[in-house]
Amino acid sequence: MSDLLRVASWNLHWAAGKRARRLGELLKRTGGAPNIAMLQEADPDGLDEFCDAAGLTWWVAAQTAFPDLLAVRGRDGAGRPRRPRGVALAGTGAPARSPLAFPDVPLPEKVLAAWIDVGGQPVTVVSYHAPTGVQHKEKKPEQAVRLARWLRSIDGPVLFAGDFNTPATDHPDHAMIRTHWHTGHRNLAGLPGDDLLVGPNEIHALRDVFRTWLDDHPVAARQIRESFPEGPLAISHRTGTPRNPRRYDAIWASPHFSVKDVQYLYEPAVEAGSDHALVLSDIELSQTSG
Repeated sequence: MSDLLRVASWNLHWAAGKRARRLGELLKRTGGAPNIAMLQEADPDGLDEFCDAAGLTWWVAAQTAFPDLLAVRGRDGAGRPRRPRGVALAGTGAPARSPLAFPDVPLPEKVLAAWIDVGGQPVTVVSYHAPTGVQHKEKKPEQAVRLARWLRSIDGPVLFAGDFNTPATDHPDHAMIRTHWHTGHRNLAGLPGDDLLVGPNEIHALRDVFRTWLDDHPVAARQIRESFPEGPLAISHRTGTPRNPRRYDAIWASPHFSVKDVQYLYEPAVEAGSDHALVLSDIELSQTSG
């Protein structure tokens, strides 16, 4: 027996009002509301409108779930012209249980975990938004390493998604992935880098679902390799001048899941009001995974 899930990951670009509704409508048009959505740059003031338009029935955001933590860490935006942009989880069916904060990471508003039930099994779900290296420098790899170590400690099925603000090189060959703040970077003074979280030196058991899907679809993998021999495997964001294509956004899953489909919807997402692709994946959880 198995259970099929639709999973979404999306940087909402702090959408509220009409723009949040447009983004939600796009998500709904892609095949209905997903079972679970991991959201980044999720403005709590826009989540009701986004979820209503998308057909999502619940949401939880780091900034509303843990205001005291963020206040004592100076990450609630008090006294600043702009509030730090946090992450959220949303979905259909029973709301996620036991939202978990990460008080020991440099930017706790940018990571949120909780648990959902799938076919009677608890599944850990995590939304993540990597700090930008330009602004936060060494805090970016520190946050990634702390989360990678936590993911390594989790037993059972896990879904993990986000805007990772890396890799610099999303090479078709896994071993040739190159993150911006990789282990051995001159500014890390021997400390581990974000390659422990997003590759090629992951210390957890999760895998990028798009790479898993490409392993099962060699024709599509060959076309990407021939067209983009240095990557990226897909476009989820553009940076710099000229607007360089990046695949900063991804969904990861533990080996308990099989991957049926993955979509990167960049142009429609930008037209709707984000600056990142909507990433969708249909995955299946084996009932024997427990």
